[in-house]
Amino acid sequence: MMRIYHDSNGRILYTLISASGSTFPDGDFIEVDHSDLGDLTGWRVVDGALVEAPGHAQAQLLRARAETCLDKGELLIRLVGAGILPPAEAEDAAMGIIPPSMEAMMTSLPPEVQTAARIKWRTDAEIGRTHPVIVSAAYAMGLSDEDVDAIFGVVAP
Repeated sequence: MMRIYHDSNGRILYTLISASGSTFPDGDFIEVDHSDLGDLTGWRVVDGALVEAPGHAQAQLLRARAETCLDKGELLIRLVGAGILPPAEAEDAAMGIIPPSMEAMMTSLPPEVQTAARIKWRTDAEIGRTHPVIVSAAYAMGLSDEDVDAIFGVVAP
């Protein structure tokens, strides 16, 4: 068992894992099975129960998206597999060519952003889930955040 010590507002102060014959400090705590607990950041104790703070899961999802990258080749293979990009366009994209299905989206960007996006697409070996070209292309193609998460392998917490 694990004791989770908290203050009067439910903010977790520290945790202790019990062993038989252990003695513990005084204070407000709850006992939980620690076998399935991970990081308790973003959790609180409310009415004697461990609960996730509002917005914590969303923050974890945004962090996972920001940290997720794919090799450009792997991304293109997944886009073909998902039926989003035709194989011929994926092969051109692997050489740094902007696929025709993305050209309209690219030309709709402001000139300075368009130039940067074209350069980044041609030169980046890894493409992040939050890469500006990915975000813009997903919007232009009508893909949801969940669709893009699935392509990149981002799993909601």
